[in-house]
Amino acid sequence: MILSEGNLSNLIDFVYLNLIKNSRNINYFIRNAILIPKNINIDKIFDVIMKRFSDEVYLYPNADLMNLAKNISTK
Repeated sequence: MILSEGNLSNLIDFVYLNLIKNSRNINYFIRNAILIPKNINIDKIFDVIMKRFSDEVYLYPNADLMNLAKNISTK
């Protein structure tokens, strides 16, 4: 599916059918992904998806962020 114009919510619904029901299934997220040519819009997509969850959201840093934090704290 290519979304040149339209509703981001519809794209998310198409890719992540039954998102809340499958939210604890890691294989569900491995099989489903939204690919974009540049990371410019990834934060917007992430925010729209996260707003669908009513529970508290935990963000786990990736290795790049951990290395960055380590470098900052040692300067």
